[in-house]
Amino acid sequence: MVAEDFAIPLPDALNFEQGAGYSVAYGTSYHGLKQGAALQPGETVLVLGAAGGVGYTAVEIAKAMGASVIAAASSDAKLAFAKEAGADMTINYSDASLKDSVKDLTKGRGVDVVYDPVGGDLAEQALRATGWHGRYLVVGFASGEIPKIPLNLALLKEASIVGVWWGTWAARHTGEMLQNMRELDDLVQAGSLQPRFSESFALDDASDESRPRQARMTAASTGNASRA
Repeated sequence: MVAEDFAIPLPDALNFEQGAGYSVAYGTSYHGLKQGAALQPGETVLVLGAAGGVGYTAVEIAKAMGASVIAAASSDAKLAFAKEAGADMTINYSDASLKDSVKDLTKGRGVDVVYDPVGGDLAEQALRATGWHGRYLVVGFASGEIPKIPLNLALLKEASIVGVWWGTWAARHTGEMLQNMRELDDLVQAGSLQPRFSESFALDDASDESRPRQARMTAASTGNASRA
């Protein structure tokens, strides 16, 4: 069962497969960039894990909000995928320093916003790559490691470190969440956002332990998609 306030209509432009993870992935990124970072047109956003679920949506949404986007990922193939989402610049952090690459691309100024669903060793480099009054969004820890960041870095730049937890925020601020979803729907209808999915499975297969955990989550989500 789904609580009434979380029964979000599926946009007419999306099919059920696209809609399966739409609200969480796009809801998280939009909340982070809008409420968390107060992103403004013309600012520069660094997105880590830019080919992943929320990373890809962050690239798309930041572009739709008028920002310049630097996509960072661990392979050229992933970066090519991020470019399809609209990334202006890319960094392969498996063979280059993330901080130095950002500084080169921004001519030493640094980025205004970091969107980080990865964590681990990249977190401190990303915070160091921010400019004055930069905003560092803590979205998740896909690397498996929760980083320990020297807080003097925030002091020296008067930077902000902001946590992004869409589910809890949405439960506390349902009206704002629904407004966010309406704004996202407008972007989908305008063609600014094009939600993607890599695989889909029948709901009956959701408990198949032979499938990766992410695939099982996708299967369950697909089964819950509905059009109001």
